[in-house]
Formats: sequence, C-alpha cells, structure tokens
Amino acid sequence: MHHADVPPPPVPAAEGWTLRPDGPGVWTATRSDGSGEPSVRVELARVLGLPLRHAYPVGARDLAVRTDGDRATCAALLPPLTAALFAGDPDCRRVLAAPALEDADAVARYRDGGFRLVAEADLPGGPVALMVAEPPDVAGIPTALDDMPH
Repeated sequence: MHHADVPPPPVPAAEGWTLRPDGPGVWTATRSDGSGEPSVRVELARVLGLPLRHAYPVGARDLAVRTDGDRATCAALLPPLTAALFAGDPDCRRVLAAPALEDADAVARYRDGGFRLVAEADLPGGPVALMVAEPPDVAGIPTALDDMPH
C-alpha cells in the first residue's frame, strides 16, 4: 500500500477530554469536566508521511503524535488519547512520538503517558528519542529470540 492510499488519521477522541480542531492535523485538548487545567496542543499524522518513517519500522496506518503543554496534563491525556486512536483505526499498530533527545521534560511527558523508549535516531531536525505506545494485543507479543517458535 502506497502512503498516498492511506486515509488521514482519525479525528481524535479521548475519554474525559474535549478536542477542538485547530487546523489540519492539529487539535486543542481540554478536560471535559471544566477543571480549568491547562490545555494541550495535539498534532497527529501518519508516520509514512514523515521523515520519522526512515528511523523505525512502521506500518502503513501507524500514527505520530506530538503534544505541547504542561507535563502532567499531557501525561494524563495520552493514555485515553492513544486508546481512542487504536479504537478508531484497528489497523494502527503503534503510535510514535519523537521528542528531541535533549528535551528531558518532553521525554518524561511521553513516558508518564504510557509510551516506552525504543531507540534514538538522528532526524533532519536533530537527534530524537523514539517512543512508542502499542495496543495491548501488540504490546504483549514477546520479541525476545528465546521466546520465538523455532
């Protein structure tokens, strides 16, 4: 499948959050309960349309997410957001984030939000930490060679 044949990312949803469109592929997320917590800017794109596709094995429907905002608020948004993204596109195998390697706060934001560090990569904008969230059925598959059938 050529990346031009892949549909755009699903309109994001996240239980407990309201996401308002802010332009193509960009939303502003706020808590639905009106708690007044800071808002989070969310950007979504298919990985195949980004330089990131050369840095990590990706599927045609995998997504890249970028969040900007308060660390704790972003970390609270990410689990329900990724769950909704997987539910909205069952063929998506992973959601990737690629914060700048030297941005410890951003790396912690994704880690606190359920992403795990899988690699470091040099991209045109500089070195990044490749972080991934996977649905439970993918994340539970063992990858150690000793666990593989022979």
